[in-house]
Amino acid sequence: MVKKDGVSIVKKPHLEKMLPPSYQICFQRQLKNTEYLTLTILVFFTANS
Repeated sequence: MVKKDGVSIVKKPHLEKMLPPSYQICFQRQLKNTEYLTLTILVFFTANS
C-alpha cells in the first residue's frame, strides 16, 4: 500500500501483513485521519517488536 503523507510517499508493507486490505479500507472510512495514523503507528511498532 502506498499512502501519500504530506509531501512524502510512505510505503507500509507491515500494515498489509497485519491488517487485510478490506480492514484497512473499513478503518480509513470509520476513523479520523489522526486515529488511523495512530493505528498504523501501533501496527508498525507491534510488527517490529
